[in-house]
Amino acid sequence: MLDRPKPSQRDPFDEWWDTFPSDVRAGKDPRAAKQAFRAGYTAGCKKHLRRFVFQAATLRVTVWANGVGEARKLAKKKAEQRAVARGWKSLPADLELVE
Repeated sequence: MLDRPKPSQRDPFDEWWDTFPSDVRAGKDPRAAKQAFRAGYTAGCKKHLRRFVFQAATLRVTVWANGVGEARKLAKKKAEQRAVARGWKSLPADLELVE
């Protein structure tokens, strides 16, 4: 049982990238393709949610939620956690909706 090798876990990007013919792959930058894939993959996984970006001074927080109210609550909680991790006593400013 313990001597059985683990199956190799492939990145979903690698599986997608391998489906392209080699001439198509040669003409594209893999880093740019990976960024585009990640953005589409994330949006596809959260297709019932919307993306909201909040900013408080230099701190930007991105959350996925159904509406602005829910997003604001999630962003406030996430921003406070980041502020505590950085050693701040409180947030430098109120959260403003950017995107």
